[in-house]
Amino acid sequence: MMISVLAGCGGSGGNGSPASIINPPSNVAGTVVIDGNPVVGETLTATVEDENGLTLSEVSYQWAADGQDIPDATSATYVPTQSDVGSTLTVTVTYTDHDNFSESLVSAPTVAVADTGWGSDDSVLPINCSTVVTSLSEVEAAVSRDMQPGTTVCLADGNYSGELDLVFGGFGSLSNPIVVTAENPGAAIISGTSNVRMAGEFVVLQGLVFLEGESEHNDLIQTRTSTRVFCHYCRISEISIVDLGTVESDSGKWVNIYGHHNRVDHNWFAGKANQGALLIINRQADDSDPADTEIDYAQIDYNYFGDRPPADRKAYADGSDNEYEAIRTGTSDSHAYDSFSVFENNYFERIDGEAEVISNKAGNNRIYNNTVRDSFGSITMRHGSSAVVANNFIIGDGHPFAGGIRIIDDGHRVINNYVEGVRYLTTNFHGGIAVHTGNGSTTNGYQDVENVLIAHNTIVDSANSLNFHAGRSSRSPTRLFFVNNVVDNAIGPLITNGDDGLPMDSVYAGNYVDAAEFSDSTSLSSAAGFTLLDPALQQGFDGLQRPASNGSGNIPAATVMTGSFAPVEEDMDGQARTAETLSGADEISDAPTTTGVLDRRDVGPKRYVPPESRGHVIRYPIINSGFDNGATGWNLSGSAAVTNIADEVFARGASARIDAAGRIAQTLSIDAQTNYTLSAFIRGPVRLGATVDGVDSFSDSDNSRYRFERHQFYSGSNTTVTIFAALAGNGSVGLVDEFRLVSSPADQ
Repeated sequence: MMISVLAGCGGSGGNGSPASIINPPSNVAGTVVIDGNPVVGETLTATVEDENGLTLSEVSYQWAADGQDIPDATSATYVPTQSDVGSTLTVTVTYTDHDNFSESLVSAPTVAVADTGWGSDDSVLPINCSTVVTSLSEVEAAVSRDMQPGTTVCLADGNYSGELDLVFGGFGSLSNPIVVTAENPGAAIISGTSNVRMAGEFVVLQGLVFLEGESEHNDLIQTRTSTRVFCHYCRISEISIVDLGTVESDSGKWVNIYGHHNRVDHNWFAGKANQGALLIINRQADDSDPADTEIDYAQIDYNYFGDRPPADRKAYADGSDNEYEAIRTGTSDSHAYDSFSVFENNYFERIDGEAEVISNKAGNNRIYNNTVRDSFGSITMRHGSSAVVANNFIIGDGHPFAGGIRIIDDGHRVINNYVEGVRYLTTNFHGGIAVHTGNGSTTNGYQDVENVLIAHNTIVDSANSLNFHAGRSSRSPTRLFFVNNVVDNAIGPLITNGDDGLPMDSVYAGNYVDAAEFSDSTSLSSAAGFTLLDPALQQGFDGLQRPASNGSGNIPAATVMTGSFAPVEEDMDGQARTAETLSGADEISDAPTTTGVLDRRDVGPKRYVPPESRGHVIRYPIINSGFDNGATGWNLSGSAAVTNIADEVFARGASARIDAAGRIAQTLSIDAQTNYTLSAFIRGPVRLGATVDGVDSFSDSDNSRYRFERHQFYSGSNTTVTIFAALAGNGSVGLVDEFRLVSSPADQ
């Protein structure tokens, strides 16, 4: 701030009056808060704000445990160590603000630092059997609720089809846990009716395979033995649950977590067909007051989640389908309380049950470095504040209802996420990044969105790339920091609900967008902070679209203040960002990577190959389904061609155009006695159909804009089908893109 004095002689103004002086600035005390999870191994960040202005690079930091300075802990971040367990942490910051006032501030203390117990590394426990049993009845007899530390009961190799009612626990320790395990992980296969309950401390379930069969009491595994007797510092590791619970009318969870500091790691979950979230962090005892909810500190990592079909044996879920998530943490009535749980390094594919792949309903959770592929819906912050959603890779793989990231409630940090192939065209709730409107609810409605950082994300080849008013509730988001994001090859308008404008009291800077239309409303055709250009991304070694090392200098990141949020210091690969960093999720760097897109080989059991799910919704390959390679694989007849005209194309620069008697077709191998759903994105009058045993069946549509359309058929005794699209009725031009063929077990 400048002090201005009106010039005059002898200290007087031109009329002889005293000089006019603008009052000097007054000091407004700054603030410092500690953000993050006070747990061993997690990063804490000191966030400093000062109305008089400050330069963060000139701030000095000193962290303390129970009031005693921690040696060498003098940066803006601190990672608690084992020696900090049980201590409360504070940070002192000193600096001179922009109005030359000296400040020395001390943060409020954290809660006591917690021990993670099992840690979060990519390893599993060794097996040292105390007892080896050879039947389910023997394992039941060998355990109790009060087992001794260091006891390890091993189930011998074999296939077990009886009934298992396993209730066990006790008070072990990190060095002497209580363990029930397979003698050789993956070789003890249980296919009967099972019920597993565990409680105490440092109790482990490990290495068993639950194949098909049923769960005895709706939930297969619970970390409690009764209503209020929970498991703490417990671990579920290298378990496989495949195709269990085949009665779709039933409801239940596969893994139901109660207690705190529990870890679920290196497991394989596939083929859950009935209602109920697959894995849930329950957070509270039945019928307890939500105010009594304890902090969970759950660690969910290195797991495989796959083949989660829709309800009622359908090919695609309906918008009303609910409780078919892969993961849910918390409930609406307890969402206002912190969980401090971590969901990282998990791989999701074919999660088709509903519109939420991960449903976050608690405060201060971390959703980090997960990969979602070929799945219905989004990573959703449904309730709860202050989530960190970072370094996730969400890739649609042609799924016609693929979503991205959905934001509700306040204080979130959404950074370094890569989203590609969002296709959920007709929804107002999902998109590449969908920021929800609120209705002021404090329970199961929609909490207001405010004070959210959305920075350094990359969205590629997606419909509804940005939606700042998702849901169209009455209260618009406020105080967004939407900075340094990249959108490339947007499908349709960049921004959905453009007639509502952009959220107010927000910062927009450093965003580079490639779209034919800025928004779906003529009232919003441009905005400060958004630059329309081709960001020149190129496919990298891992199939992701990345900045070209010699051509992306046109997307430099903006340097702006982001309120209480710390700067983004790494990219989606875990590489350090430089002072000249780029917008988007990727920094051009030769440094080693610590995160990245995962596949199924990176997760699941370490010591065995789990059984595959029999499959529920099966994808059948179509050659060149999106015409990326011209007409390769297709038989084009009459007035049919591949068009590259921008106004006609749906995605990635090419679609099929059908005029007059034109027809496009491809013959595929299929399975007999199977129900199929053929789909495509269609504009204009188009007949979508299948020829089975010389007989055509088809469905007609006529859309003014591209829409998802489908046609169902039954294969009978045939093992080939010719799929086709032709002009419908007396229309003149039809456009088709992204064919998809799936089978589902729905009754014929």
